[in-house]
Amino acid sequence: MRSRTVKKALFIVAFFVAAISLAVAGKPPSGPTIYVVNGDFESGMNSWSSAGDTAADFTESSGRTGDRLTHWAASSFQVYTYQVITGLSNGTYSLSVWAVGDAATTSYLYAKNFGSSELNANLPLPITWGNWTKVTINGIVVSNGQCEVGVYTDSANYVSFDDFELIEDDSTPGPTPTATPTQGPTPSPGNLQIG
Repeated sequence: MRSRTVKKALFIVAFFVAAISLAVAGKPPSGPTIYVVNGDFESGMNSWSSAGDTAADFTESSGRTGDRLTHWAASSFQVYTYQVITGLSNGTYSLSVWAVGDAATTSYLYAKNFGSSELNANLPLPITWGNWTKVTINGIVVSNGQCEVGVYTDSANYVSFDDFELIEDDSTPGPTPTATPTQGPTPSPGNLQIG
């Protein structure tokens, strides 16, 4: 009878140790904060502004992940799409966007008004439809708590954008915590008390 009680107790202890280990180790790490609002354009142009030939600036379906921003018009155009992000901690950030499009005269990703000179990265156009390519600007040192991020196109061809991200370089997640079970004393019929 005691042997059966001990086995039952050991099973219960092993079950709770496994459950606690899974609860601690199974939590996904929290990722870095993405400061761009509506960077995937699932809410249309909400949180975004336009300048220049604004009729050439619109959202549509068939993006990299849902909807996309497109710069296009039937004739040559120049258009900016941008967002001013405020309330940033001073520090170093990276800005990225995924892009696809025909050859353009000029199309680039940019960051400015962050306390230093404008930074930009030209899109490697043409990019064949479906081969979304990530364009990144690293080393954006914010010293005034804000940053304007956006894209500019001077073209007669289409360029589409999706999944903008502005991420603080120091905010990468640490390792996933894991539970290391400790070996306690092995219960024996003589020292196990239940109830």
